[in-house]
Amino acid sequence: MALTIITRSQWGAAFPASTRTVPLSSRRFFVAHWPGSSGRVADEQATVRAIERQHRNQGWSAAPGYNFLVGMSGRVYEGCGQNVQGVHCPNRNTDGFGVCFLQGMSEPFTAAAKASGRELYLLLNSRTGRTLTQTWHGAHFATGCPGNDIIAWVRAGMPGGSTPAPKPPIPEPEPEPEPEPIPVLESTMFIRSKGTYDGTTVRIVRYAVWDGPRTYWRRIRQGMIADLERAGIPIIDDPNDSWLGDWRDGAPA
Repeated sequence: MALTIITRSQWGAAFPASTRTVPLSSRRFFVAHWPGSSGRVADEQATVRAIERQHRNQGWSAAPGYNFLVGMSGRVYEGCGQNVQGVHCPNRNTDGFGVCFLQGMSEPFTAAAKASGRELYLLLNSRTGRTLTQTWHGAHFATGCPGNDIIAWVRAGMPGGSTPAPKPPIPEPEPEPEPEPIPVLESTMFIRSKGTYDGTTVRIVRYAVWDGPRTYWRRIRQGMIADLERAGIPIIDDPNDSWLGDWRDGAPA
């Protein structure tokens, strides 16, 4: 479906748009909201104007504080705009688009609203060049917003448009940095493992050097000097001016 967005001038915004802009490259989230009004929303444009007045009277820099609003008719309204910092959810005002679905508490969440919400999501994905994480107000702040119907729709992947809902992006874990090569002595053995020191489980990178038939020097990295001292393990200097842990035969690896 072709998505038409009703502009601020078309719905009759009474206040100028905020000048606090945000680059599209900063956006990561699509955050769903609702107005929390009882009954049903009979006049969508009047409701948008009422939200604008309410947010302006509260002293908010952006009014409406949502970037977009979607009516149960399927109409999409420009809020503060796609390039403006919203005022809709703590910690998500800069990196998230706030989208208010104008569902009254006594009316259903319509197929038309779902379809338009889906198309708006795809449009914003296209404009930002990434797949935005689908979420809702109550996932980031202690509130029941946006109600059970909209939360269930978001959790289901926001279906309803002309294309299947993609799975939410799964962040890839950052690779562990490779330890830098250290010129100690010949016959060096590299060991990576986990250990527990002073009640704390840590990742240890060791360099082990053969130093006789029953003795190993094991070099401990990642700031474990204080833990070794608390454990009563001697610390000495090695020829490379690095810290060494004195691990004798039978000590834990």
